[in-house]
Amino acid sequence: GQRALLAVITLAAGQPLEVKLVEGLLAAGRHAGLAPPAAGTLPEIIREWQHALDGPIVVAIDQFEQFFLALDPQEQQAWQLLLRALTQDRSLFLRLILVIREDFLGRTYGALETDLPGLWEGRFRLERLGREAAWSAIVEPAASFGVRWQPALVEALLDGLAGSGAGVAPPQLQIVCDRLFRHVRE
Repeated sequence: GQRALLAVITLAAGQPLEVKLVEGLLAAGRHAGLAPPAAGTLPEIIREWQHALDGPIVVAIDQFEQFFLALDPQEQQAWQLLLRALTQDRSLFLRLILVIREDFLGRTYGALETDLPGLWEGRFRLERLGREAAWSAIVEPAASFGVRWQPALVEALLDGLAGSGAGVAPPQLQIVCDRLFRHVRE
């Protein structure tokens, strides 16, 4: 049956996109138990693993607003050229997901509409989470990495983040959980 591989990367100034993508793919492949790729270039890795999986390679670029905030014009141009080359290569079964703050949507459209045709065909707006969905968003991803949360801590987090009962904003949840995880790891 068809499977997919999901690699999540975050933009960083001074680090070429191709390096970030290869690192992210290799880490996701190791986590998924894929054999190390025989070739080292990004398109070769994608082709090899899409055939092994009989499915797509999905790359989520988190915090894509950093494209505008952290990258200089030369880095932006290099990223645009690589993204265009990857999306136009019909031998690649590749899907890109850009995770971006809503206030940067217009800038993203203006900057990438010609490089990434169809960029706006599949948009998804992540709304505030109800308590049960927020609980799952805290507990389930951590469990996939062997991390368990104390139920009392999850309840306290949800009480603090839900405020007046309007739900939990996913970015706040991500920031708080990431900081707690990093603190515990240190």
